[in-house]
Amino acid sequence: MESIKDKVIKLWTFMVLFLILFTLLIIRKILSFFPRLFKKVNQFLHKYGPIAKTDYTVEDYADSYTKWSSWKVIWQCVCQSLYENVKQGGKGPNPKVLSQDGATEYNLLDFAKPGRPLVLNFGSCS
Repeated sequence: MESIKDKVIKLWTFMVLFLILFTLLIIRKILSFFPRLFKKVNQFLHKYGPIAKTDYTVEDYADSYTKWSSWKVIWQCVCQSLYENVKQGGKGPNPKVLSQDGATEYNLLDFAKPGRPLVLNFGSCS
């Protein structure tokens, strides 16, 4: 089971992340009042930043982390991770999963078999 210390560390990590993102949001709002400076920052990000060599605009990239829905998801993930008990090399979780038609409920480990790894593929195979 996860100790209180580990939970506090996770919470502080989230708070630091939150402050960084909040600072970026404030900087973005301030830059919107200074179009020439915003243009320079835009050029810099396209040349050296995380959107270099992509088709994203700075506005699109900034919107991805400045919208309330993004913050809500981040907060939910952090709150959920505070109650995780999974440790490397330990026993895996056994959440409930639904069949493809949504009619039947299973436990994830119902699909595990001795001597065969259980592989989950989250993505397209096409």
